[in-house]
Amino acid sequence: TEERLQHELDAIGFFLSDHPLSHRQKELERLGAQQIGNILDPLTRPKGAVKIAGVISSQQERRSAKGAKFAFLGVSDASGAIEVMIFSDLLARTRDQLKTGEAVVIDVSVEDQADKGVRLVANHILPLEEVLDQSLSHIKIYFSDTQPLAAIQSILSQAGPGQGHVYLVCD
Repeated sequence: TEERLQHELDAIGFFLSDHPLSHRQKELERLGAQQIGNILDPLTRPKGAVKIAGVISSQQERRSAKGAKFAFLGVSDASGAIEVMIFSDLLARTRDQLKTGEAVVIDVSVEDQADKGVRLVANHILPLEEVLDQSLSHIKIYFSDTQPLAAIQSILSQAGPGQGHVYLVCD
């Protein structure tokens, strides 16, 4: 469960038994999120701007020589863990969202560094749930029996109006 996974993260700094995003692979693929394991592997590493989704495992803020704040954010998904650099302007706008255990979507620039491996620089960060809510524009519900229509109507009425459309398709 999510509570058990949070205890693992708090106690040992990573997820041991499972990862909170492992059951969301289809949604993450639909968003176009790259797996961190692919970014870590030089053979499958994408170049340039990509999107990753992960759970924040750590955050370390520092100051540059000129006094500007920046941070290194530890992020993991079911395939691995990586560090993402966040410069001062983005850090100032997103600091409240950067909490350990939070699932986020990050647009990053992937930079190969000769002998140091890969460096990721964050360009944009949003909570995963916010991105998923924005990405759902419509849903189709297929049915062959009219019996569930009353239950569907009740659920939709209780949920209230949203930003997407619901299509009922009788086959």
